[in-house]
Amino acid sequence: MREKQLMIGIPTKDHPRYIQFYLSKVLDVAREYGIDLHIYDSSETNLTENIIYKRIESGYSNLYYHRYDAGLAPEKKIKDIFVGSGYEYVWLCGDGVVLDLENILPFVIREMKQNRDLIAFNCIDGKGRYTQYDDPIKLILEQWVSIALYGGTIYKGELFSGQEWDRLFPLYTANIPLAGTFDILSRKTINVVSVDTWFCVHSVYKEESTWITDGRLLQAVVDDMPAAVNNLPHRYDPVKKTVAKLFSSGRDMLLAPNIWWLRTTNNVTPQKVIKYRKQLREITDTNYLLFLGGSFVSKKIAKKLSNIFSYA
Repeated sequence: MREKQLMIGIPTKDHPRYIQFYLSKVLDVAREYGIDLHIYDSSETNLTENIIYKRIESGYSNLYYHRYDAGLAPEKKIKDIFVGSGYEYVWLCGDGVVLDLENILPFVIREMKQNRDLIAFNCIDGKGRYTQYDDPIKLILEQWVSIALYGGTIYKGELFSGQEWDRLFPLYTANIPLAGTFDILSRKTINVVSVDTWFCVHSVYKEESTWITDGRLLQAVVDDMPAAVNNLPHRYDPVKKTVAKLFSSGRDMLLAPNIWWLRTTNNVTPQKVIKYRKQLREITDTNYLLFLGGSFVSKKIAKKLSNIFSYA
């Protein structure tokens, strides 16, 4: 692989075990193929920093470390991955999403030669499809959810300019990697490919994301994401209502069997279900009364029901 052809950018905070495991699985293969890893860390401690510098000192010249204040918004780290990286392609990856590089790199290398705007992996459908896209409407209808997953998409390094990012950020905020990408794609001739395959391996240290356990999933799915969809360019107007519902019907989202799991993670509570009653009725086909009733079930009982019924 050419110098500066591909970088993997990993934003992280207070997950030193994640990073330790990640590097043990990915770093050697990345070095073999000439891929650089950049860690964007806003941890409260120096544990992650120490792990990285021990690896660098042992000879991993393809590993880079960037330190940020602990209170910094995560979007700042993500901007530094997308804007001005100097790489032909950038691979935004969560610190708990351990890439299966050996299996997927032959595909990645082949598709980079095709000058793709995006190279996407769809691990949701499992239909084994290889699909090329030149129409952003078709792309958003079929790949909106899969492209949202950190680690599942490789982006052309020059897709976002600094000026473009700053213009789009007020519209999409935390959803800018997803919605901002579709905003840009609506204004150009696109060259995108998606393959239905698993792209990562299980991390033994992976835990439920804090934004889920803190009860922010419901707001993201029924309020923040539909708002981002609504702010997309007019080209998407004919499909916005459909796209706004795609997350709510996703396997781990707002289907009826998942209400118990959502209750255990503080996402379905009486206060939140009442607050978002209008949105719940609009973007999900699940009966609103199921959410309301489920919100009054004790977490202990909900946990037992979750183990039986939930897809999550």
